[in-house]
Amino acid sequence: MDGLPPSMWTDRALGRFMALRNNPSDPKEVTTCLSFVNGAMAKFIDRLALEDAVELILRELADMRPSTKGALKHVKTWSWNRNVFAGAGPMPIGSRAKSRALPRNLASHADGCSSQASTSP
Repeated sequence: MDGLPPSMWTDRALGRFMALRNNPSDPKEVTTCLSFVNGAMAKFIDRLALEDAVELILRELADMRPSTKGALKHVKTWSWNRNVFAGAGPMPIGSRAKSRALPRNLASHADGCSSQASTSP
């Protein structure tokens, strides 16, 4: 890309940007990128439509690292603020209705737990 380490910590909407290397046959290949956004910025991004949030993150990344423009595509988003089982939902923790639904609903969310992008083919 641009010769700089791919992972970085920022004070912008991008938050912490981590490049993962999950290819055993090529341990130097970046296979997945994750953006971890916390605090007030996470709450702001959660109020955006998904398309707008993705566009904001990718624009911020491309602004900081021009070599990434067009190199990533959005794959999945996960918001702990929007997850009722993380304590931010409308029901108090310990509610009987919530605890009965927990096993059934956890299974429906088990496929991912972060916002991630993958490199384009």
